[in-house]
Amino acid sequence: LVLYSTKTLPTLLIIPVAVLPFFIPAFFAKKIESEIKKLNEWYPPFIRHFGQILSTVGSTKNTLDTTLKSDFGELNKHLKTFRNRIGNRIDRDVSFELFSKDTNSVLITSSNTIFSKSIEVGADMNEVGNKIADVTSKVNEVKSKRAHIAKTFEIVILILHVMTVAVFALINKIAEIFHDMLAGLPSVPGM
Repeated sequence: LVLYSTKTLPTLLIIPVAVLPFFIPAFFAKKIESEIKKLNEWYPPFIRHFGQILSTVGSTKNTLDTTLKSDFGELNKHLKTFRNRIGNRIDRDVSFELFSKDTNSVLITSSNTIFSKSIEVGADMNEVGNKIADVTSKVNEVKSKRAHIAKTFEIVILILHVMTVAVFALINKIAEIFHDMLAGLPSVPGM
């Protein structure tokens, strides 16, 4: 309203300038979302490998040392912090919880909670790691399909929007032509 009343910008630029501040948080949200997506993609191979080694080694710190010899992409930074916490004798459950908070991923948080509780009850960690990896892989797959469908829907809506605007422009032009034709006709007296 202020931009419109001051007449400092052309009318067509008022809406884009007014909406511009909303793009900054959207940019940051998109960046964070893509980081979490990368972490979620690397989590299934990590938890499978971690469970396999933990079932044979038994020590969480030694398992993490062995696991970190493999590359888990974006997850490595958080895994090193997790290993340092375990190495500094911070409680395993607290370390798992802090690892989950560091990643900001609900999927990793849920999986770590299950894994941590499974260690407490003495479950077969090889089997637990494999099951968690299978479930998280399926969840990632479903999310990927959902994103693909959403993108397709977005493109269809965009195309329909452009077509609707074109139809309205065509109708406007036809109405203008008819108006000009009718304006050129002589008026009939007495009507």
